[in-house]
Amino acid sequence: MLRMLIVEDERWEREGLAEFWDWSMFGISKVDTAVDGIDGLEKALAVEPDIIITDIRMPGMDGIEMAKQVREQLPDVRIIVLTGYDDFGFAREAIRFSASDYVLKPIEEDELRKTVEKVVAECRQHAGQQSLEQGRSVQWALFYGLDGDVGEAEEEEAKRAFAPRAADFARSCQEAARDIRIQAAACRQEAALDRAGELFAMFESETGAGRELTVAIVNALLTELCLLLGEHELPEPVRPQRLLAYASLKEIEEAVRGYMIEWMRQMEDKRLNKDDFVIRKVSEIVESRYGSTELSVTMLAEAAFLSANHLGVVFKKATGKTVHEYIAEVRMTKAEEQLRLSKRKVAQIAAEVGIPNTSYFCSLFKQAYGMTPGEYQELMQRR
Repeated sequence: MLRMLIVEDERWEREGLAEFWDWSMFGISKVDTAVDGIDGLEKALAVEPDIIITDIRMPGMDGIEMAKQVREQLPDVRIIVLTGYDDFGFAREAIRFSASDYVLKPIEEDELRKTVEKVVAECRQHAGQQSLEQGRSVQWALFYGLDGDVGEAEEEEAKRAFAPRAADFARSCQEAARDIRIQAAACRQEAALDRAGELFAMFESETGAGRELTVAIVNALLTELCLLLGEHELPEPVRPQRLLAYASLKEIEEAVRGYMIEWMRQMEDKRLNKDDFVIRKVSEIVESRYGSTELSVTMLAEAAFLSANHLGVVFKKATGKTVHEYIAEVRMTKAEEQLRLSKRKVAQIAAEVGIPNTSYFCSLFKQAYGMTPGEYQELMQRR
């Protein structure tokens, strides 16, 4: 796990950054803070962080000077500089002395997240290179939490012993994963987590299996859970590349258990509020994909894990309109906005809202607004 130091003279910004996220999801276990460049230099040399996030403009010693002095004694530290639009000269100076990256103020969450992920990956890559220099066996031992004098010979012996039973091991793991899915889908949290603990005990007992096979089995399980929930992408802490980046099997287990607990909470919420979930899911898809000609009741029903007829009944009961009517309503609303605010051609707008047949689009629009799209656009432009 990594250690980070935040250097910022403004208290609310310093404390805000420290509490911005649960930094452990990036593999950062400890976050220290410093109130200015002088304090930052002293703390950096004392705690030797892997990553420093520092403001540029600070009293006493600015971030540039502090970072230069830190790098002289801690050459492997990664430094992220916070800079405003008016400080690009400072940013260029920061890059010149090999700051890892810079983030513009005011800080945007997505930009900071991408920058931190990049720097964390660099730290892990550096740590991995050091581990390779020290021998792959050290990294292997750390992953399984092995103590004592463990070397390359022990790793090779574990792999050799595992090879004849690899197929049986994989089948046993798949059976355990199936049981976990069954228990989780029934929202039997204690049983699901106990079974997950048994699965990870199996991983721990077979040190010859290796990190890659472990992650492959875990990822297959989590992907199926993700799809059962109606999602198509796992959250960041349990994506395959993140799982591979964890230093130990225990860290992977903690991430998986955290995801399973949240998954069962969402599944239980979905079960208790099934109709609300269906309506919300359909609305989100229509709002995001109204421009696609593939948008249909069948597609929406599959996303909600219902038959098309059942979806129609649920949707009509909750909203008073059919799914077809709702799709048309959203498309007409989007089209009306474009006609009111732009001079673009009607055919182009029709295609963009998912109705490439211009005549049909005009018919629908007239039903909704009492005039043709061209008449409506002309009227709006005269105002």
